[in-house]
Amino acid sequence: MSGEIIGGEIRYAKGGSAIRNNAINIYGGTLSGNVTAAKIDNTVTNIPVTNNAINIFGSPDLSGANLIGISGSNYTAANNSLNIHTYGITAQNISNFDKVNFYLPFEVQSGARILTLTGGVTNLEPDKIGMSMHGNSPLTTGDTIGVIYNSNAWTCPLQITTAWRQVRTL
Repeated sequence: MSGEIIGGEIRYAKGGSAIRNNAINIYGGTLSGNVTAAKIDNTVTNIPVTNNAINIFGSPDLSGANLIGISGSNYTAANNSLNIHTYGITAQNISNFDKVNFYLPFEVQSGARILTLTGGVTNLEPDKIGMSMHGNSPLTTGDTIGVIYNSNAWTCPLQITTAWRQVRTL
């Protein structure tokens, strides 16, 4: 599927309008273009944008897709997230999320890349990234996983270390 996919959108809003609780769930297939959790017409002001998500499972081909949390301006945002429940995903880029969460499957091995971005500079802040493992992990001390890889530019060096597992960007 190509073009634009939007979870929730507001145009010409009146008082009390909001974009809340929308989810785009991607389980497979091929997507290209913008995949946007919430979109606001720029003529609208001070719209609450909360609890919108893009959720990725399985092995979709997103190599032609930009994953966008919020598109537009004049909003107040909270809890808009990109939730990745798999690994080996490639996309053009990610932007404008309050949080990026990685839920790594138990079979992920040392050296795996979770998310590879190919379409330009990626700009995230470390406090926007969350990570957990499903099930018992085969990872041991010293194992490394590439969480977000972008050969163009990366503005968020991330290193998370625990007593039994080390995860860092490549």
